[in-house]
Amino acid sequence: MTADQFLDSRAVAVHETWGQAVPGKVKFFTSETSGGPRDLPIVRLRGVTDQYPPQKKSFMMLKHMYENYIDKYEWFMRADDDVYIRMDRLRKFLRGINSSQPMFIGQAGLGNTEEFGRLSLNSKDNYCMGGPGIVMSRTTLALVYPHIRTCLANLYTTHEDVEIGRCVKKYAGVSCLWNYEMREIFYHDQKGTEAFSGSLKYRHILAAMTLHPIKVPTLLYKLHNFFLSQQVQEEQRHKVERYRQVVRSTPPEQQSELSPLTRRLGSPPMLSKLPVTEPEQAVAWSHIGSHFMLHSEKTMDPRVYAAFHLREGVRDATSSLMDYMLSFSQERGRSLSLQELNYGYHRVDPLNGVDMVLDLVLKYIRFRGKRVVQTVRRHAYLQQAFGMPEARSVPRQDSSIVVNVVVAVSGKVKQFQRFCDNLERVGLDGIRVIFVFHENAVPEDVRNATVARLQAMQTRYANAISIVPSSRPFDRASSLMLGASLLTDDDLILFMDVDVLFDHDAVDAVRQSVIKGKQVYFPVVFSQYDPATLQPDEVPADTPPVDERRGKFRYYGFGIAALFRADLKEVGGLNQEIHGWGKEDVDFVDRVLKHPRNYTLMRSAEPGMVHVHHPIVCASDLPADQTVMCKGTLNSFAASQPHLAWQVCRDDRVLQFARSLPKKELKPRTKASGH
Repeated sequence: MTADQFLDSRAVAVHETWGQAVPGKVKFFTSETSGGPRDLPIVRLRGVTDQYPPQKKSFMMLKHMYENYIDKYEWFMRADDDVYIRMDRLRKFLRGINSSQPMFIGQAGLGNTEEFGRLSLNSKDNYCMGGPGIVMSRTTLALVYPHIRTCLANLYTTHEDVEIGRCVKKYAGVSCLWNYEMREIFYHDQKGTEAFSGSLKYRHILAAMTLHPIKVPTLLYKLHNFFLSQQVQEEQRHKVERYRQVVRSTPPEQQSELSPLTRRLGSPPMLSKLPVTEPEQAVAWSHIGSHFMLHSEKTMDPRVYAAFHLREGVRDATSSLMDYMLSFSQERGRSLSLQELNYGYHRVDPLNGVDMVLDLVLKYIRFRGKRVVQTVRRHAYLQQAFGMPEARSVPRQDSSIVVNVVVAVSGKVKQFQRFCDNLERVGLDGIRVIFVFHENAVPEDVRNATVARLQAMQTRYANAISIVPSSRPFDRASSLMLGASLLTDDDLILFMDVDVLFDHDAVDAVRQSVIKGKQVYFPVVFSQYDPATLQPDEVPADTPPVDERRGKFRYYGFGIAALFRADLKEVGGLNQEIHGWGKEDVDFVDRVLKHPRNYTLMRSAEPGMVHVHHPIVCASDLPADQTVMCKGTLNSFAASQPHLAWQVCRDDRVLQFARSLPKKELKPRTKASGH
C-alpha cells in the first residue's frame, strides 16, 4: 500500500531492494489518479483516493488480489511502503505452515493505551497490525472476498488494519496468531522516524522477519545492504566449515597434498597456529579494557579508545559466539545473555587471520528444574581466518578530465607565494586554478604583491588561471562557492586551501575517485606538526615529507573535497551561514552522507597532499562547538607524541610534582556483580 506522493521515493526503494527477491509477485496499490515511474508495477485502484485513513484502499487491495491471483499463489501479504521484509526468512517461515487452512498472521494488537477497549473488539478478539505486515492464506482470502463490500459498509473505527481483522474474524473464523514471538518476527520499532538510523547490529533487528517503520527511503538501502552482508558472512562461515571438514577427513600423511588455501582455512582454530621460532616473529597482543579502552604497543597513549573497526569486530565476534551458545540452550533448559565485555586481547597476523581472547560477563538462567539466575564469567577464544587475496580491476576515469582547483586567497602572502611556486613546479597540465582574491582583506603592499603574482601567472598560463576578485570579508565557504559559480555542471571541482601543497599524483587520484552523481572524494591530507618543536637531530634532512616524526594524516578533516558541480548543487553547496574557523566542512560532509541520492563517500590517505603547518588562532567570539574543533586541531598538531613525552620527562617541574603526590594504598577492585 502506497500513495502518489511516495511512488517516486519509498516505492522505488522497496522495488529496488527487497522487492527484487519476492518469490512471486509484488504490486504497488495506490489511488486511481496517481502517477509514478513507468517501470514500477503499479495498480491504480478504481474509485480509490489517497485520503487517510486508507480503509477503502486496503479492502480494494484484497479484492484485486483475489480476482487476479487467487489460483496462482498460496499466500498473500499486505504491506506498507515503509517496511523492510526479509524474503529469505518469510519463504522459510511460510513453508512450514499449511496454506489450505484459514491463517491470519502478523503482530497481534489490541490498540494503544488510549484506544484499549474502544475498538469494538470482543474479549478474545484482536487484529494484525498493518505496519509490520499482514499475511493471510489463500483460504482466508477466499472466505473474506464475498463479504468485502459488507465489511467496508460497516466500519466501527478509523483504523483499516482493525477493520480487516474484524472482517477476517467474522467471515474466516480466525484471529491474528496470538503468539509473543510474533512481536519479534513482525518487528515494529517505537522510535518512529528515528528507527533503524543508527547501528543495526542488535539482536531484535537480526531476529526480525519484517522491520517497520522506515520513513526515510535511504534507510531501506542501508537495511538491504546490511542483510546482504549478513548473508555473505554466513556463506563465508559455511565455506570455512567445509574446508575444515576436508582437512578433518584427510589422513595426516596426505594433508601436505592439499592446496595452501585449504590447509589455511581448514586447520582448526588454535592460539598456537602462528609458528614462532624467533622473538621478532611474535605478533604483539593489544589489550581491550572495559568501554573499549585500548592498550597497545602501536600507540604512545597509555589509554586510547579502540578504533571503530575493532569495536565492530569484537561486537560481531561476541554476537556470533552468543548465537552459537544459544543454539543449544533450549534443549538444555537454560538461557544466556551477554552483560558486558570485561576485557580482551586482540592481534592480527597478516598471513593467518585475527585472534581474540575475550573475558565475558554473562547472565545465566536455568529454567528447567530448580530455577537458577546468576552472573558468570567465561573466556572465549576466537579466530577469524583470512582467505586468499582478491584483486579487483576498477575502470580508470578519463585522464583528460580537467580538475578545477578552487582556492581562496586572503592576506597570507608567504603561503600564497609558496602555493604558486608549487603550482609552477607541478605544472598545470589537466589543471585549472580559480583564485578567489579578497582585495580589501589585506594591506596595500600585500595586495600589490599578490596581484602582481596573480597577473604574472595568468599571463603565463592564460587558459589555466582564473582570478575572481571579491570585496566581501573573507569567509571560506562563501569564497569557494563564488569560485565554483564560474563552472558548469559537468566540471570537476577540487576545493583546496592555500596551505596545502599537492602533486600530480594527488590530482590524478581526484580524477579516479570522483564519480558524477554517485561518489564524492574527501582525501585524507598529511598535516605537519609545528616544525619549531623538532630538535635539530630528530629528523634527518633526507627524511621524506610524509614521515610520522613530521606530522600525521588528519582523518577527521574534510576541508579538501572533490566532486562535480552538479553534485555540489544537488546537496546544496557549502553552508555560507557558518562563519569563522571550521565546521563548514563537517556540515558539508554530513549533508552529503544524508542526501537521498545515497552518495558514496570516498576517503583515502593521500601522501601527495601535505598541509604545511601554520599558527592557528581560535577567535574568542567563535561558537562553542567551533571553539572545541579549533582548539582540538591546535593541540593535536603542536608536536608528535614522542616529542611531547620527551619534553615532559625532561621537565624537572613534572618530576617534582610526581614526587609530591601522596602515596595511596592500593585496594582490590570490586564490582556490584560480585566478581
